[in-house]
Amino acid sequence: MSIKSIIEAETNNFLELANLANLDVKQDFAGADLSDTNLGGLDLKEANFRSTNFRKTNLEGTNLRDAILVRANLRDAILVRANLRDANLTDAILVRANLQDANLQNANLNGVDFEDVDLTGADLSHAQLVGTKNLLSARVVNTRFKYNNGISKNFELELIKNGAFCEGNLPFKQHEISKSFELELIKNGAFCEGNLPFKQWLGKLLDDLISWLGRAVAAFLQAFVNALQAIWDVAIATVLIAAFGYVSVLYAIFYAGAVLGETFMEVWDPRFVTTKQSKVFRVKQAPQKSPLPTQRSNDHVIILENALG
Repeated sequence: MSIKSIIEAETNNFLELANLANLDVKQDFAGADLSDTNLGGLDLKEANFRSTNFRKTNLEGTNLRDAILVRANLRDAILVRANLRDANLTDAILVRANLQDANLQNANLNGVDFEDVDLTGADLSHAQLVGTKNLLSARVVNTRFKYNNGISKNFELELIKNGAFCEGNLPFKQHEISKSFELELIKNGAFCEGNLPFKQWLGKLLDDLISWLGRAVAAFLQAFVNALQAIWDVAIATVLIAAFGYVSVLYAIFYAGAVLGETFMEVWDPRFVTTKQSKVFRVKQAPQKSPLPTQRSNDHVIILENALG
């Protein structure tokens, strides 16, 4: 295939052009200059892009799972919702790259430069982070860190202060993060889980609420579950036991009140919908806009399992 034929080809699709040039996308672009190129949404799984220049390249939604990106230049690249699971980015440059909601699970990020990177909502669970540079300059609101090599206790606390959700990296003890300190972190946008002694069912409730409403409002939901936990045994469980007994399964809906920071929880026994009246509780937390619906008809039923002991 001649260069003229490629130039005159009626396509801008990178994969089609590579095919016209008899190039193997997964092997022949290591060290290539692909800067300022549109590669959004392509399937580049397992491709070898060692030392490739992706500066200002659009990789939004691109599948780069298991790709080799060692020493790649991804400065100012767009990697929103990109799949980088199990990819090797050792010593890559990610300065000012946009990785919002990207999947970086189990990726090798050792030695990566994260200066001014946007990791909002990204998942770095099990990613290797040894010898990284400028990670604290990255935006990490609702970013998930879990079981990462290369993160110390003090470093993890800084990430939490900046809004990250850190789980399992270090065995925090209850006295190391007090309830008041955790609430302050949540007010600053952090998503903290496991630092307080949540009962198992409350942890599941939090997961169910986040699954329904999205991780973007995780801080609000965490604060709500904290407030619910504070009054559960005294003001709620006793009422529910009196009404329904020690049942293992109850149904609940949650909706916003007219006052900021006010949430209503309505609970009932699904076995006796017509014979036993539901119980409604008001839960108060710091005044803030609620992501919960304001009408019961728009609500979502949550199952509460083993909430009464």
